[in-house]
Amino acid sequence: MLSKTTKFLVVFCLLSVLCASGVWASDNFMLPMLRMGVGARALAMGGASVAEAHDATAGYWNPAGLADIKCVSLATMYAAQMAYDRSYNYFGFGWTPSQVTNYGTFGISWLNSGITDIPEYGNSATDYKGTFKV
Repeated sequence: MLSKTTKFLVVFCLLSVLCASGVWASDNFMLPMLRMGVGARALAMGGASVAEAHDATAGYWNPAGLADIKCVSLATMYAAQMAYDRSYNYFGFGWTPSQVTNYGTFGISWLNSGITDIPEYGNSATDYKGTFKV
């Protein structure tokens, strides 16, 4: 005879498998800005630069790579003329104060993405109210 805990775990595992199957959708449109990447070198390599990120872009690709920064590293990126009036901006800074102290590495990364001119409609498709920004 199975105990209550074993029954609960079996039911929980079965429900988890059934519910998790809906997580993997057939489309690939969720948060595309997180798959775009940053840095000219990394984008030219097709995103295969996770182990090679030893500059300020390591904050995006592989934060452990910040430890290999020798002094100061600064990376910025501004993507213009993207489809659907999207914007994509990145700022990264890394600093290893090895000349001052042997404390470690300081790194900060900022990623900003957005879209403009989204049409806003009322209750019907003909009730155009204007555009708004996100």
